[in-house]
Amino acid sequence: MHSLHLKVNNVNCTNNQQAINRSFTLVEELGLHVRNSVYHEFYPHGLTFTVILSESHMTISTWPEDRMVQIDLFLCNSDSTNIFKKAIDQAVSIFSATEFDYMILDRNMMCVMPL
Repeated sequence: MHSLHLKVNNVNCTNNQQAINRSFTLVEELGLHVRNSVYHEFYPHGLTFTVILSESHMTISTWPEDRMVQIDLFLCNSDSTNIFKKAIDQAVSIFSATEFDYMILDRNMMCVMPL
């Protein structure tokens, strides 16, 4: 299993419904398959949105006050690298971001450090 941790900054996304709509657009553009979704809105603004996918899951959290969106995408298929590259490009475009950073993790190779 691989995961993409993507943070896009300086986004043009000012309300929760806009973030939800853009999130569904992102999933559609990536060719992923939605099975279910749930979200929680924070007061006075912000949102955490989870999409259950046939391929695994995606979470999106927004901080409109900081103009930031954070996306975590987990996929179980072996062709995730191409999807992740497309996810970065599409997320930057869909959320009109001017800055972004990301980290791709191979969850099969992760180790647990004792506390």
